[in-house]
Amino acid sequence: VAGGRTFASLPRPSGVKREFVYCDAFLMRNIVATCEEIKSRVDEINFLVLSAGYFRVTGHDETEEGLDRLLVMRYYCRFKAAPFPRSQGEGGDARVMTVLGTGMTDVPVDRDDLGL
Repeated sequence: VAGGRTFASLPRPSGVKREFVYCDAFLMRNIVATCEEIKSRVDEINFLVLSAGYFRVTGHDETEEGLDRLLVMRYYCRFKAAPFPRSQGEGGDARVMTVLGTGMTDVPVDRDDLGL
């Protein structure tokens, strides 16, 4: 998985546990199962990065759960996992960063047309 290689290349601060977790995020049941599995292993998550992405050149394309693949990757999976990070103790902080368009650095962004 390319994300695992990228993750492994980042600096490793001492005293910080970090982990790359793969999830086939096209299916909501996979997102729920991945969140539950992580919750069973850790008590605290301070920073969660969601980088699910999908590029479509055709029209509407449904998952086996009856949801549009593009909407699942752009919205639904993020809303399902976004409440997940939590911090223990007073003054704790928990954040979520979502990455939508990775690998699209050469594509100009039309800020007047940011729709689907």
